[in-house]
Amino acid sequence: MLRAEGVDIANYRYAFDVNPNFIPDIGFSALIRLWKSAGLPFWSMMLAIGAINMAALIRISRTYKIDLTLLIVLWFCHLAVVRDFAQLRIGLAISIFLLAICSQGKLGKLLLYMLSASMHYTAVAGIAAFEACSVVAHLRRPAVRMTIIASLVIATLVLGRMIEQLAFLDPRIQLYMKWEQAGYGAAVDSYGILLLHLIVLCLSLVSRAAWSHDPKIRTLFFMQIAGITSFVALSQVAIFAFRISNVILSLYPVLVIKALSLWRPRIVGRPAEPLVVGGALLIFAMILIMRPGSYNIIGRIRL
Repeated sequence: MLRAEGVDIANYRYAFDVNPNFIPDIGFSALIRLWKSAGLPFWSMMLAIGAINMAALIRISRTYKIDLTLLIVLWFCHLAVVRDFAQLRIGLAISIFLLAICSQGKLGKLLLYMLSASMHYTAVAGIAAFEACSVVAHLRRPAVRMTIIASLVIATLVLGRMIEQLAFLDPRIQLYMKWEQAGYGAAVDSYGILLLHLIVLCLSLVSRAAWSHDPKIRTLFFMQIAGITSFVALSQVAIFAFRISNVILSLYPVLVIKALSLWRPRIVGRPAEPLVVGGALLIFAMILIMRPGSYNIIGRIRL
C-alpha cells in the first residue's frame, strides 16, 4: 500500500499533514484524525489499510470455503491494482463491506455497513446490490427469481441514464461529470472489462447444475449480472461506470473459484478436474495480469 505517486496520493498526504476535512467522506477523515492523535506516521496508516484488505480476503475465503491462495492470486492480478492501490478509500470501504457480509450478527453487520459507507459513498451501491441479490437468491421459485432480476436490470438501465439528476445525493456527481482529467467525465471508450466479466458469467454457468441450489452462490451470480448491468447503464460517464461496477463486482473472484471448483470435467470418460480447472484458472489469471492499465499503476508502487 506504499505508493510513491498516483492520481490521489498528494491529496491524502495533504489531508493527513494539513487538513483532514479535505477528504469529504466522514469515516476516512475521522480515521486520519485518529491516526494523527496517536502520533502515528502516514505510511503506517497505509499499512493498516493493507492489513484490513488482507483480513477481508481471509474472512471471505473462510465464509465461502474457497482456497485463500487462489483468492489472493486473482485479487492481486486485478482488484488489488485497479481498486485497492488506485482507489484507496474505495478499497478500504469494500474491505469493510466484505467483512460485513461475513458477519453473523445483524447488529455487527449493520454497523460495518455504516462504517463502510462512511469511508466512501460508493460502497452503498455494493451494499444495496448484495442485499437485493441475496433476497432474490433465497426465493424458491426460479421463474420468480429471474423475473425480479430482469425487472431490476431494466430499472438499472433506465436509472443509469438519469445519473445527473442524482447530484443532490452527493455534489461530487456533478464534479466528476465535468472532470476532464483522464477522460473521467467522458463516455466509456474501452469495453475490455465488460468482456472480462461476461467471461466470468460464462465460466460460472459451466457448473450451474452443481450450485443452482445454493443461495449463497446464486447471490454471487446475480451480483455479477448487477455489476455488468451497472457498467452498461453508466457507460455515458466513464468514472461512474468503472467505479460503481468495480464495487458491485468485488466478489467476482469468489464466483470464479467457487464455480470452477464445482466443475466436474471429464476427458475420454475420465475425471480431469485438476488439469482442466487449474488450466482455466491459469488462463484467467493471465488475462487479468496482462491488462495494459495494470502496469501503469504497478509502476507507481514503491515498497
